[in-house]
Amino acid sequence: MLAGAAEAARAEGYILDIVRLDPSDGASIDAALSMMNRTMLAGVVVISSSDKLLSRLDLDRLKVPWVVEAEPELAAGSPRALDHPFAQVVTHLADLGHKRFFHIGGPLTWLAGRNRLLAYREVLARRGLVNTGETTGEWGAASGYEAMASYPLDAAPTAIVAASDQLALGALYWLHERGVRVPADVSISGYDGIADAEFYSPPLTTMAVDFALLGRNTVHALLSRQGVGGRPDLGLPVARLVPRISTGRPGRGIRVG
Repeated sequence: MLAGAAEAARAEGYILDIVRLDPSDGASIDAALSMMNRTMLAGVVVISSSDKLLSRLDLDRLKVPWVVEAEPELAAGSPRALDHPFAQVVTHLADLGHKRFFHIGGPLTWLAGRNRLLAYREVLARRGLVNTGETTGEWGAASGYEAMASYPLDAAPTAIVAASDQLALGALYWLHERGVRVPADVSISGYDGIADAEFYSPPLTTMAVDFALLGRNTVHALLSRQGVGGRPDLGLPVARLVPRISTGRPGRGIRVG
């Protein structure tokens, strides 16, 4: 995403400087905002969907235009949830014949986590499918592993839908430890389209998000607020389905022992 943002900035004659912030460190956030106001900036791009960071960043204190890279928040039950790319991977599993699903979600303090959960629920509701459970945690593999470890095995989903490729990696490792075959017993999908997902065991079905485009669109949105160009504002992520071996027709579900 940063590469796309830098590319778009350069194309318009600007240089992109990067400032990394810890949402738990209020002093560093205050210092960063103060520095931004003392520096001759054309504008500020915030790349974060974390409620915690955005709540600590009092952007109205900035003296220059700013924009936050964030997809629009979806409302519960909104038909627009079906337009979110995450709905496409759930639909892919439904089209393969799966009827019992389990969602391993990211943190609900992130807009991305909330939207992916709503898209998942909307597809299941529209198609009359069974939601055997949902978990929330962090985005990494450890949370995916922990989600599986705490899941009631008698729920017997045949499809696991993870909110990130890293969450799927942790779930795959838990399944592998217990001899659960993917996709013969259970299918699993991810989201993000990280390069490593092709080399998971088995290779992971995912939604490959165009992060470079997101970065470019964020810079274009900022420049349009300054009257440079007339490019559209931010919308839902652009992503494409990448089917791989981790998804197939419904199997027997998770059976351990």
